[in-house]
Amino acid sequence: MTRLLRQAAFVAVLAVAAPVWAQAPMTAEDLNRQELNRLTSAPAPGRIAPPNNFVADPVGLIVADGIRPAPARFPGMLTLIGVGAGITGSILDMVLAGGPSQN
Repeated sequence: MTRLLRQAAFVAVLAVAAPVWAQAPMTAEDLNRQELNRLTSAPAPGRIAPPNNFVADPVGLIVADGIRPAPARFPGMLTLIGVGAGITGSILDMVLAGGPSQN
């Protein structure tokens, strides 16, 4: 048992002492030299692409020279058609499938 305690104490001392022992005393010149070596060994940054001057306008919000596009003739028509198709599908499902399952 004492052998196990001695080994555990030795491992604990190593765990505490190893990081302290690994750190060498550094001066400001050493740190500056390390930083300069790190900066000079780093690869140069790649070229940056020029800015893209094209602006996408998928919705048509950009107005050129004060000319506005004509408004839609039937705003919301696609929404109404979609709602109607959903209601029609629901009614057909109730009629053809017999409504909610009744066990």
